Amino acid sequence: MMPSPAANDRPLGVSPGDVIGGRYEIIRVLGVGGTGAVFEARHRTIQRTVAVKLLLPEIALANPAVPQRFLQEARTSNEVRHKNIVEVLDFGNDQGRLFMVMEFLEGETLGARIKRDAPLTPGAIIRVLDPIMSALALAHSRGIVHRDVKPQNIFLSHTPGDDGVTPKLIDFGIAKRVITDDVGLTATGMILGTPAYMPPEQATGGSKNVTPAADQYALGAILYEALTGSVPHQADSYPAMLVAIVTGPAPDIRALRPDLDPGLAAVVMRALAYEPSQRFSSLYEMRDALAPFRDQHTRGAVSRPGAPPSVMHQQTRPDGTPGPDEARRAALARVPGAMAPEAVSPTAPPRARPHGALPLIAGIIGVVAVGMIVLAATLLAHRRARADRPPAPAVIAAPSAPRASVDGDNITFRIDVDPPTAVITLDGTVVGQGHAELLRPRDGRRYQLRLSAPGHANVSDVLVASADARISRVLGPAGAPAAPPPALVRTAPTPPPTPFPTLAPTPPSSGRSHDRRHPVIDRNNPFE
Repeated sequence: MMPSPAANDRPLGVSPGDVIGGRYEIIRVLGVGGTGAVFEARHRTIQRTVAVKLLLPEIALANPAVPQRFLQEARTSNEVRHKNIVEVLDFGNDQGRLFMVMEFLEGETLGARIKRDAPLTPGAIIRVLDPIMSALALAHSRGIVHRDVKPQNIFLSHTPGDDGVTPKLIDFGIAKRVITDDVGLTATGMILGTPAYMPPEQATGGSKNVTPAADQYALGAILYEALTGSVPHQADSYPAMLVAIVTGPAPDIRALRPDLDPGLAAVVMRALAYEPSQRFSSLYEMRDALAPFRDQHTRGAVSRPGAPPSVMHQQTRPDGTPGPDEARRAALARVPGAMAPEAVSPTAPPRARPHGALPLIAGIIGVVAVGMIVLAATLLAHRRARADRPPAPAVIAAPSAPRASVDGDNITFRIDVDPPTAVITLDGTVVGQGHAELLRPRDGRRYQLRLSAPGHANVSDVLVASADARISRVLGPAGAPAAPPPALVRTAPTPPPTPFPTLAPTPPSSGRSHDRRHPVIDRNNPFE
């Protein structure tokens, strides 16, 4: 949020010196939004400086979903405890005004840095996003999808006296639980999120289709913008942006950065794949694919329409002679469809972005904006119906080495279940549906795993938190003799993981097809 204007020095009737919740003394206004404001405050007893977010009472009364999302943000941030997620310290009601107390951060948003310095070097943006991917991966393991990952929601926190920067993910206000689907919070057809970083499946308003792959797409869009200075899809209005997203894939990043390492370009474009099943199987895999480029410091030049493409950057040995880059080759091998460095011509023209019916649709945006979104949703359904056979990759992905845990004191359970609607429960808590990646302490604890799906026989097993383990199970029909279960408990390092299976999207039912409903654009997202 932007600093508050001088004319609005008492937002929500609050002035410096006022006390919120009986203990937080207001110091100054930090920002004002359409649904509330954020203040710098100090705890009157322990003198800790904090940030206090206040919600407008009128907004809370007009739309009951807003205070529920406000409370959800506080709960979710505390449930997913991670050093790269902003800490929520308190929550309460002050004379009818809901308030949330968070740790006070000094610095700037990633959005401000991109706007000022783009294009960033690959290493600079990857080092910022690396811990954010770790934080989101933990949220995904708890069945939580952020749904609004964008540069403005990544804060680059700076501690006085320390030159280092700590990225912090903020605003879980519209996060969803994969299983519960936010019953009561998300109306059918409602579009939540920020369009420029929203994947096609989210842009159609289909909340049930939003999985952790949506957050991965948003990270791909952030990488694209940081490396080029432009978001993947360009449009002049909210509806036009949604149409652009759902009617075609993102244009190849090398159209703007022909000098970009082809391996890195392939990673970005895979994260931005139109179909969720064509993206990385998890943020762990995406994180590993970006790792070889963490130390690239070449800023590069952005190519604009009509300008000749720049010469591709050549990596060299210390003596100045060109040499192979094994990290690049390894990254290319992990990305299906990527071209080998030798096959990319520095002077080859960028592939043109498919236009389809977009010019015609854009011409009537002002008259039938809602109709365009419905049309776009229909096109998305037809595209997915034709996606039964994924295209053969140009390069066969080589199996990657076993990934070490994010933290040396943690282990990871990776669980895949067929059918994909199967509910995954660990010690009585639902942790995923069809797929789950669970981060747990390496303490030897035994967990009770249960897999269940309607019309299928339930499966139970025990997992031991002593080493990383990958579990793949196919549930048989109910009443059928149970097959001998494979060994699920592993105490030795796991073999290289197999690629996550491509799942054909389920066509919409003829009875209650969501694509036939008019999506409703939610313009009440707090503090956007």
